[in-house]
Amino acid sequence: LSVNKVPEGAMPLANCYCGYQFGYFAGQLGDGRAVSLGDIEAPDGQLWDLQLKGAGLTPFSRFADGKAVLRSSIREFLCSEAVWRLGIPTTRALSLSVSPETIPRDPLYDNNPILEKCAVVCRVAPTFLRFGSFEICKNTNTHGSQAPSLGLDEKMIPPLLDYLIEYHYPSIKKLRDANKPKLECYLELYKEVVRRTASLVALWQCFGFCHGVLNTDNMSILGLTIDYGPYGWMEHFNPGHICNFSDKGGRYAYDKQPEICKWNLNKLAEALGTIISYRDAHQFVEENYDKFYNQAYISKMQEKLGLYTNQEEDSELVKELFATMEFCGSDFTKTFRILSQIEPPSSVDNIQLTEKDLEILQKLVSFSADATTQASWFKPSIPEHALQKLKLLREMEPAAYRLLGIKDGMLEIEEARARRSHELSSMKEDERTVQAREKWTSWLNLYKKRLTSEAGLTSSEAIAERVRKMNNVNPVSYTHLTLPTIYSV
Repeated sequence: LSVNKVPEGAMPLANCYCGYQFGYFAGQLGDGRAVSLGDIEAPDGQLWDLQLKGAGLTPFSRFADGKAVLRSSIREFLCSEAVWRLGIPTTRALSLSVSPETIPRDPLYDNNPILEKCAVVCRVAPTFLRFGSFEICKNTNTHGSQAPSLGLDEKMIPPLLDYLIEYHYPSIKKLRDANKPKLECYLELYKEVVRRTASLVALWQCFGFCHGVLNTDNMSILGLTIDYGPYGWMEHFNPGHICNFSDKGGRYAYDKQPEICKWNLNKLAEALGTIISYRDAHQFVEENYDKFYNQAYISKMQEKLGLYTNQEEDSELVKELFATMEFCGSDFTKTFRILSQIEPPSSVDNIQLTEKDLEILQKLVSFSADATTQASWFKPSIPEHALQKLKLLREMEPAAYRLLGIKDGMLEIEEARARRSHELSSMKEDERTVQAREKWTSWLNLYKKRLTSEAGLTSSEAIAERVRKMNNVNPVSYTHLTLPTIYSV
């Protein structure tokens, strides 16, 4: 686990894969600082791949040194275990080994490198295959990036799919063993990847997790959270939050994650297009991804809000909640945590806010970001003087404007952001407090009315159980995490 000895029976290897990085095919990538020791079989028959991240140079290290530093290694260890405890599918961390060796890194990207300690995380997953693992046969793109196994689709892709079916997708294996044609099994496998991916990103959104770099080479073929790099967690709610310093355009912002995962699934369909029908795969994504996402999203949001029956208005209730949180810049974690203290009313005639509810209301208001902070979130990415010139160009020279490749509606979105930024910048704090209080009062009334549909929640025992269940999915700390096994080498 500390990269000093090859375990008996191990066959160390680094995986080759390709990927779309920030929307462009980057050609050959691969494990540049991770080495898999091989699979071990658990007592329940489950295979686990042990992978050492930070183990040193591999054939795919390119110009890097293959090392990881203690700072990022601790981040990966703690976050992967926290994500697992939240019930989100993820790779996990087995151990963290610390080395006295130091290497230069520039943690703030300001050309001021410092020496940091090296470390190795042993992370585990049933398999570390990614979407990018199936892009190794992709054709050359317009930028000249070429996959290393160009033209070998029929030789290399089916064995990968067969491996997944045999060891990691038992439901598809049953279909195969029942003599379902192989190509149909491959398509069913792809459909299951779509379902898992949609459910995964839905859970990210429910818990405010921002991955940061959703390239196709960072997407697990099993629907796991993988590659904890520049990730972040939502603090004060800002749908456009960007946790990755290098993501200047916000491609992987929090509110873009569902759309990007759908885009990545279509790229996976392209990669499998010489083996399965791309038309059928693409059609399945377009017809089912949003449905899978919404089902997983609403189901988890109902848990977080203590709603245990399905009601038609739940989607609108959740939408209004996040609109209120966005308007107020509410603290994501504290907001959900405190809502468990709202006691369900005995009837629809008794939904007025109680004295206790008013205390909770005051806390919700206090969780808001100040106006200056929020104003900075809405600062448009296009300077206002440039916005006006672009609008004029669109009106006077539409052909020239189209050549810029600006998406429809983008200028209007940027103008709206600029207006909101100006409003917040000029707003007095007491005025903002009044607005936040009005917003939360309106939503709490909707919430209390909805709680009247939850039968049997008025007894002290039922209320206590509801609080326990809600707090279980709205934690403020992770007190039950297994402590890391840390080796000082």
